[in-house]
Parts: sequence; structure tokens; C-alpha cells
Amino acid sequence: MTATARAATAPSPVVRNTYWWWLGGITISLLGSQVQAFALGWTATATSGALAGIVLSAATIPRLLLLLIGGAVADQSGPWVVMVTSDAAMIAVTVALAVAVALVGTPAWLLIITAALVGTAGAFYTPASAAMPRLLVDGPALGRAMAARQTSGQLANSLAPPLAGLTVATVGLGAAALVNSATFVLMLVLLVALRARLRPQAPTASEGRLLGRAVEGLVLCWRDSLLRPLLLLTLTAAAVLLPVTSILVPLLVRAHGWDALAAGQIVGAQALGAGLVVLAIVWRNTSRRPGMASSAGLCLAGVATASLAVSSTVLMASIAGMTVGVGNGLFGAHLGPLFLASTPQSHLARVQAVLALVQALPLIVTLNLAGVIADQTGAAFAIVGCGLLTLIAGLAGVTNRSVRTASLR
Repeated sequence: MTATARAATAPSPVVRNTYWWWLGGITISLLGSQVQAFALGWTATATSGALAGIVLSAATIPRLLLLLIGGAVADQSGPWVVMVTSDAAMIAVTVALAVAVALVGTPAWLLIITAALVGTAGAFYTPASAAMPRLLVDGPALGRAMAARQTSGQLANSLAPPLAGLTVATVGLGAAALVNSATFVLMLVLLVALRARLRPQAPTASEGRLLGRAVEGLVLCWRDSLLRPLLLLTLTAAAVLLPVTSILVPLLVRAHGWDALAAGQIVGAQALGAGLVVLAIVWRNTSRRPGMASSAGLCLAGVATASLAVSSTVLMASIAGMTVGVGNGLFGAHLGPLFLASTPQSHLARVQAVLALVQALPLIVTLNLAGVIADQTGAAFAIVGCGLLTLIAGLAGVTNRSVRTASLR
């Protein structure tokens, strides 16, 4: 009984101060990057929409193509080395951009080359930074730590557009690049200061070619009895739920004859629901059965998405949207730390690269497919279909023994 009482009153796992310093730095760096990305796109639109699309593609395509390579390099050399190298490279790129803007203005070739360099650096930086929490936080506290990172990311996403608009309108692309450079300098200094406080990690042996080591992340995910279903759940959530917010909700609002304010209210309610869940996890930590909680979150999101399609008022649709957000929050905030904690130390960055690909690649198809289906059958029908697929995925997670019994270790 004494042991039981101690377990019942045990405090939530503590996240070390080292992690909070790193999180603060990465949040500021993310904010600077998004300000510059907005400035690049905005500058391109002054020439044409076609150039804006080319600039966006120049940033996206290298990132997707090189993600697995970036993960392999981070596992071989260590995430810290890759982050420091990428930060140093981006300082050079952003300073060069500012100088070039001052000398030659903003020709199309400069915007495209800059976007491609940013995308290339991101392919290496993304898996390395995603692996860092395992080097800074003990396993039981990963849930709280990653929920805090999710919160900081949402904060940066909220602040970046107005800050970017103000920066571009007042001082232009060159100054935005210098601001971004300053954030990379800050992150570089912080990483150097935190080097001695990282948990030890032995870099993987460099056997075989780089491409072969990159593919090892895919092979490991497919063979692992827990990582494979978690990836499939992530793929379903990305492919089916994200188009609902970005495409189908606006189409549904138009079909009802509601205004743009209603669309913003519904989408905002969804973000609020997810945010409340994440904040609760930062405060109280994740469930003891994160696999079960993430699957239950998908089930809730699926039912709520289907109910969104049949909502007859803006209030009902907003309540449904907020419930979808709660389900999404439960899913993402539990699956992320479980996925990271279940990855072998030797493959941290490579598996995180696979996770990033699984989240991004399906959208290339489903964002377009969702619009076509909605045009043919109506937005409500498409949303119901998305809800049912999400519910099926959640039930599959609940019935999968590896997912249902998984815990942070």
C-alpha cells in the first residue's frame, strides 16, 4: 500500500532547464525563418503568381528529396553537429541574400536560388532537430517536452504572418533576411553553450553508402511492430484530416451561404481545441498509454468530422470543429513522443525523416483529390468520407496490440 500511495502521488516527470533553453532558441529561429519565407513569397508575387509558385516549389522539392539523406547524415555525425553546420550555412545564406538585395534588387534568379538553399538546409535540419528531445529529455518526460514544442510551434505560426507583413512593408526583404540571420546566430551560440549538457549519443557506424543508410530508416519503420502502425496512423491523419480544414470547410461554408467569418470561426475553434489539449499535456503529462490515447483521439476526430458535415448552424459547426481539434490534439501530442521514444538510438534522425515525409507526401495527392471530390459530390459528402476514414484508422489503432499497450520508456 505504501508503494501504491507513492506511485499515486508521484510528481509529473521534470523537463530539464536545458531543454527549455533549446526550445526557446528553436522557436525564435523558426519565427525568423517564417518571416523570411513570407518575405520571399511576397516579393515573388510582385512579379507574378507563377514566380511565387516556382519559389515555393524551389523550397519544397529539395526538402522532400533530401530528407532521408539528412536523417542518415544526422545519425552518422550526430544531430548537434548537423544543426550547428546548418545554422552556420544559413547565416551565410541570409547575409548573402541581404547583400545581394542591396546590390541587385530582387531578380527572379535570386529568389529561386535562395529558396532552394533554404529547402536544402531544412532537409538536414528538420530530422536533426526532431531527434534532439531524446538527447535533452528523459523518456517519461518526453510527452510534456514535445507538447511544449508543439505549443511553441503554434505560437510561431500565429505570430509570423503579421510580423512578416510588418517587416516586409516597412523595411523589405533584405532586412527580413538580416533578422533571420540574427536568429540563426542566436541558435548557433545556444547550441555551442548546451553541447556539454546533451545526453551522450554514439554516432552510427558509416557502413555502406549514404543512400543505403538513408533507406534503413524506411526499412526499420516497416519491420518494427510499433513504428509501422504509428506511421500508418500518421499517414491517414495527414492525408484525410488536413484537407478538411484547408479546403473542405471553406467549401462547406460557401455551400451553406455563410460568410468568411464563419469559416474562420470553425477553423479557429479547431485550433483552440487542439491547443487546449496540448497545454493540458504540458501541465499534466501524457497518458500512461499514449498509443491508446492517440488512437482514441483519431476516433473522436473522425466522429466529430462527420458531424461537422451535418451541422446546420455556425455554432454547431464550431462545436464540431473544436471537438475535431481535441481529437487531433490527443492524437498528435501522444503519438509524437511515443514514436520518438520507441525509435532505436542509432536511427533517431532517419526515422524522424520518415515521419516528416509521411506527413507531407500524402498532401500532394489528397489536397487536390479532396477538391475534385467536393466539386463532384458536395463538400458535406467529402467531409463525411474523411470522418469515416479517420474513425476506421482510429479503431484499427485501438485493436492493434502493439499500439494499444505501448508506453513511454
